[in-house]
Amino acid sequence: SVNEVLLGAAMDSEDQKMVAVAFASLPARRQLVLWHTEVEGRQPAEIAPLLGIQANAVAALAYRAREGLRQAYLQ
Repeated sequence: SVNEVLLGAAMDSEDQKMVAVAFASLPARRQLVLWHTEVEGRQPAEIAPLLGIQANAVAALAYRAREGLRQAYLQ
């Protein structure tokens, strides 16, 4: 699952639920970027055409998405 991929398989089910809720709270664009960069391991240049933006903008968006996920998880 996305939860296991993002934070590791050792998490208990409560942690997994919290990550799933945090991930779902992100805007769709940030979810998409996180999925492609963190789960699929794709580079910003590969994702840029999907979003219609430059690779450096994808990298910045990925950074903000990771930070957003972290903040949502902590809440």
